[in-house]
Parts: sequence; C-alpha cells; structure tokens
Amino acid sequence: MKNNRNISGRRLGSIRRRKGFTQVQLAARAQFYGSRLDREQIAKMEAGIRAMSDRDLWHLSLAMEVGIGSFFDGLKPECKMADLRDAF
Repeated sequence: MKNNRNISGRRLGSIRRRKGFTQVQLAARAQFYGSRLDREQIAKMEAGIRAMSDRDLWHLSLAMEVGIGSFFDGLKPECKMADLRDAF
C-alpha cells in the first residue's frame, strides 16, 4: 500500500539529515517551540504514514531553521490542468 498522508515527508527526512539531526533531536528542538511531536510521529511523517499539519510545518521549520517552502522544493504536481478542469 502506498503511504501518502503527506507530500513533504521525504523532504522532511532529507532536510533533517542534511542538518545533522536525529529524529529524537528534531523532536526536542520542535518541542522547544511548542510542538508536541515526538520521534515516532516524525518517523511516521517521513514515511508518509502521518499527515503534517500547518502547525507541524511551522514548528519543524523553526526547529531546523529553514523556511516552510523548503518542505515543498522540488515536488512536482501529481495532476494535470485537464484533470482539474474535469473535476469541476
């Protein structure tokens, strides 16, 4: 089964590793900014099993000192304009 609860989980893991943080360290840093995320939740986000809220993105961006846009860099749209027209 394809895990797709979020589209930026892989980027989260990539940014975290590039910054040199473990999941435990990232959770602690995010908690400093008011997050309730723990290591397990971060692991699930990175695997695409757990959705990321806007609040999660905010806390994680503060914890890793990156802009929120970093979580979406390089992502390609999954649908085409024709698909959107057909939806309405």
